[in-house]
Amino acid sequence: MLISMLMLVSTKAVCDEGQPKESGADSGKTKVGVLRLVGPPWEPFLYEQQPRKGLATEIVVEALERSGYQFEIAIKPWRRVLAESKKNAADILIGLWFNAERAKSYAYSDPYYVNQISFITTKEKVFSYQKIGDLNGLRIGVRKGASFGDEFDEAYYLDKYPMLNSSSMLQMLALGRIDVGVDDRLILSRMLQKDSELGAQLSFVEGDLTSRPLHMAVTKSLPGHQQVIDDFNEALAKMKREGRLQEVIGRYKR
Repeated sequence: MLISMLMLVSTKAVCDEGQPKESGADSGKTKVGVLRLVGPPWEPFLYEQQPRKGLATEIVVEALERSGYQFEIAIKPWRRVLAESKKNAADILIGLWFNAERAKSYAYSDPYYVNQISFITTKEKVFSYQKIGDLNGLRIGVRKGASFGDEFDEAYYLDKYPMLNSSSMLQMLALGRIDVGVDDRLILSRMLQKDSELGAQLSFVEGDLTSRPLHMAVTKSLPGHQQVIDDFNEALAKMKREGRLQEVIGRYKR
């Protein structure tokens, strides 16, 4: 009897030795392949001309690299970004503001940046912004597809003019076709710095519309999407503690 028991224990030990062991870090994780990252042209957050492809791309890429993921990056028009993510042809949106409707399709990471949403107008039109009603009667240029918060988005009584991009909006503003434009302050500031003629004509309105936390978003159709989010958040928290996140952001604000 004793000999039989010893033989069973010995056999089990040999079988166990031949089995791969899970490390603590990988236990319970769903493995994913090469992640497909997408986003629209949105300087300085996403753009091809910059070696690291922009502020948002640089942060998201570093956090994913720290987490051990492989990925490929494509910068495409906004409509294609949304269409491909809905058809499972893309896995991650590099930068996305939260809204309840999109949260049905995407899992959001912790925010890695906060966009300050500001108004801009010509230097002749002096006014300050305190409440949404202050915009009544003004022709407002807005970037097509952008969401600037429920209060503004749902103010259907306002006279909003959808623009292809921020550059078109500033040109229309300088020509007097609209009265005020709205977008991220860093984007607009950099455009005014690059174009001295526009910089001489336009200025920011006193008082911001809102601030919008910027997230990485993973399509919920991706198997293991929550694990990707959790790993990203962990790496992002470490980047914050190390001062690395602020270092990257600061480089784009100079």
